[in-house]
Amino acid sequence: MNIQFQICGLSILFLLILFYKSHKTLQLYKERVFYAVLRIITVSLMADVLSLAAIRYRQSMPLLLVETICKSYIVTLIWGAWSALIYVLTDIVTEKKHKKITGRFILLLTAQSLIVYLLPIYIYENGNQVYTYGPSIIWVYICVALYIIATVTITCVYRKKINPRIRFAIVLWMLIWMASAVIQFLNSALLIVGFASAIGVMILFVIMENPERNLERRLGCFNSYALTEYLNQLFERKKRFAVMEISFENISLLEGQGMEEKYESVRKILHLLDRFDDILIFKNINLSLVLISENAEELEAAGKVISDEFMSRDGLRREEMLILTERPDTFEDMNELFQFLSFVHTECGDETGKLIHADEELLKKFKEKSLIKQEIGSVRKADFHYRKIQD
Repeated sequence: MNIQFQICGLSILFLLILFYKSHKTLQLYKERVFYAVLRIITVSLMADVLSLAAIRYRQSMPLLLVETICKSYIVTLIWGAWSALIYVLTDIVTEKKHKKITGRFILLLTAQSLIVYLLPIYIYENGNQVYTYGPSIIWVYICVALYIIATVTITCVYRKKINPRIRFAIVLWMLIWMASAVIQFLNSALLIVGFASAIGVMILFVIMENPERNLERRLGCFNSYALTEYLNQLFERKKRFAVMEISFENISLLEGQGMEEKYESVRKILHLLDRFDDILIFKNINLSLVLISENAEELEAAGKVISDEFMSRDGLRREEMLILTERPDTFEDMNELFQFLSFVHTECGDETGKLIHADEELLKKFKEKSLIKQEIGSVRKADFHYRKIQD
């Protein structure tokens, strides 16, 4: 059987899956969509091999079964092209809207797939040259072409909303796919469309979806980029969660240390947190750590462990500041949350070495201060416009 390209493609995809599953991830919505794309393309290549095997041994199988297997493979090509479009949309619309769009597209895909099964398909085999042709194949080419055109068009139209790296990866994938489709259409014996799909997913993985891009390599926890993505998702979902920040800013104990010694101090805290499975740990700027969990009690327990363990070391009092915010979901967005944490730093600057509960009183003070700033800003803006009119 002529399956060299398919085996190469499957080898690439299995390695990607193995690498992806061996790393810890945040299970962000976008990550789940990409993993769905990865699985669809993998299934498509496996179906390609199965269809070639069915054609090879069709003399010992019912013709209807052989045709069904072959049609099932080309149906996966439509789903693969659709999955690329769905992935691009994750950067353009909200998660809620994306799920609605996906649901509607599945209805369209079901109709397109049924048409494939209703149209006739023919088989050609001559030595090592094996392929299918006929109305069902032409229909699949049309559907795949439409999805590719839609993907490229949306990527160009909404280019300002889409991450530039994603734009590059998607456009490159689509170009490779179109080139392979044209080559295979002109030379039906050269079965490279599935392999092109695998190359496209590999490009997307390397450029955007490598789990290591979310990790702080020197510490092993998630980095500030992952923190931004995760908090944005939590606020978008309006999900209840709690946050604890462990700050090392401007503390005398670390001021005399080199960078490696500072990282070692943070690693000791991370080691203590290994026992808490329900807590996600992120490194923010200036070596501060941000802990997120749906369980505020879990964060409080972690804070007490850290505070008790490092209350005194070598006769020196530790000066980490631990701030627990039990209802960060009451803020409008991530920026307001960090503005509040900065406010607590200022208000409780002398309460280092212990766990600080950012309670309702602190929240009320923050809101009042923010309101005053807004009013001052409004007055200054009005005064600026007045002076401009006067001039």
